[in-house]
Amino acid sequence: MRFSIPILVLALGSAGARVSAQSNAPALTPAERTAIADTIQQLSRQRPDSGARSVDCDELERRGRDAMAPGLKRRSTPDFSIVSEGRMFSSSTNEELAEMCRWNRSVREAHQSTQDEVLDEQIHVLSRDAAFEVLRINETIHWKDGRTTVRPMVITRIWSRGPEGWMRAHVHESWPGGE
Repeated sequence: MRFSIPILVLALGSAGARVSAQSNAPALTPAERTAIADTIQQLSRQRPDSGARSVDCDELERRGRDAMAPGLKRRSTPDFSIVSEGRMFSSSTNEELAEMCRWNRSVREAHQSTQDEVLDEQIHVLSRDAAFEVLRINETIHWKDGRTTVRPMVITRIWSRGPEGWMRAHVHESWPGGE
């Protein structure tokens, strides 16, 4: 799968501004790159507990990010976006947050369970404050209606480090082979 650098730079958003702002900063050492990559890998594998995932979508529409559990609020930047299942969701407004929440809930409620087998993971450190990762996985979905779907999936996550630490700025999920 090919990735276009101009598209990646556009997807970086606020993280891209940090990359160019640091052009005069000393180059990253191999140890710094490894430490950043290790941090991204660890954050990538963290899953919110079930209590944190039970967000009230209507409350998000009313109160925005203040309605989120602290563990969820610290996972993504305020302007986080996701592209998945042929749709793009932003989270800049309360209405967008609520729409993302309702879509995510409908997808989760249709599944009985899912398992992801990581086939390949690459973490690319762009600067002290920006990185992206590309995961190739096989996703197995067990649907509540008894069906099982196994499909290859590529996930690209853009990470940005700010005052709150490393957060996801963007996620793109795609299914090679036409799905």
